[in-house]
Amino acid sequence: MRPPLKRIDFSRGNEVENLLEDDESKTLTETVYLKELRPVPPRIRTTQFSLHQKVDAFDNDGWWVGEITGRNGNGYHVYFASSNNEENVYPRDKIRVHHEWVNGEWVL
Repeated sequence: MRPPLKRIDFSRGNEVENLLEDDESKTLTETVYLKELRPVPPRIRTTQFSLHQKVDAFDNDGWWVGEITGRNGNGYHVYFASSNNEENVYPRDKIRVHHEWVNGEWVL
């Protein structure tokens, strides 16, 4: 038996922009299980990241877990082992300190 589903209106107070289907014909609708919903993690202000630090990078409408592998004038290099071993460069404002959701709480 599948867990119950609940329709969520993402237009009220959540960090989701008005997203469209790939063909841009209508507003994107996604089904989400309640157990998968999380509050926004606490914001930790930092001026820089360390080499090999675990971070989240905002890309393709979501936050993805990666690792800092370097820095250049344009931003930080972030490596994503879980997605075909990709590495991309992100500006500071598109990276945040990574947290894990453990027993109903965000932990570093």
